[in-house]
Parts: sequence; C-alpha cells; structure tokens
Amino acid sequence: LGDRCVEQFDHHCPWVSNCIGKRNKWDFFLFLVLEVSAMLSTGAVAITRIVTDPLAPSSFFPWINNAFTHHIGAITFLIVDFFLFFGVAALTVVQASQIARNITTNEMANVMRYSYLRSAIGRFRNP
Repeated sequence: LGDRCVEQFDHHCPWVSNCIGKRNKWDFFLFLVLEVSAMLSTGAVAITRIVTDPLAPSSFFPWINNAFTHHIGAITFLIVDFFLFFGVAALTVVQASQIARNITTNEMANVMRYSYLRSAIGRFRNP
C-alpha cells in the first residue's frame, strides 16, 4: 500500500497511514500502549471534572440533569472514549501476543497460504 518494500511486513495501518514492519513495530506497539494510557487518564480526568463539580446538587436526578447541562462535552467525550478504548485495548493485546509469538499480522491473516506456518498435520506453528 505504501509503494515500497517493508522488511518483515506486519500490516498497513490506516490509523497511522503507514506500513508496520521490522523497523517500526516496537514504535507502533509503544504508540498503542501510550494511546491506551492516554484514554484511561483522560477518561479519569473527565469523570473527576463531572463528579467534583462544586455547583452540582447532591440528589441524584438533579445531579444528572446538572451533569448533562453543564458537562455535555465531557460526557460526549466519555462516550466516545469508552467505545474506542475497547478496540484500542484489544489491538494492543493482539499485538503483544503476536510479538510474544514472533508472528506478524500478515502471517496470522494468511496462515493457510503460507505452508511454513503449518506442521505436517496442518496445525499452526511458528518455525
């Protein structure tokens, strides 16, 4: 996709608009770890901002009304952050698993095409 050769090609990542391979897979993994950390910390900041509002009423329904009236941006952010977090966290776990097994995303996606990834009885193996 990038019109260039990539040593130990892993995958093309549309998120960073670049091919991931031998020279940048650790950078990509670090990017994912930092992204998960950033999502957790910014989510915590948004929750803290909503919960610690000194002008918020103490009873539940007025508090909810106040939160949606005065903190709609933070609530919208939390909703988006919540859904994106699971995808990014899953991708981070998958990449960590593949790094631990020394296999690329390309090899996992094409395991049936590459005979060197199958044992004599057809099971997956990493040589």
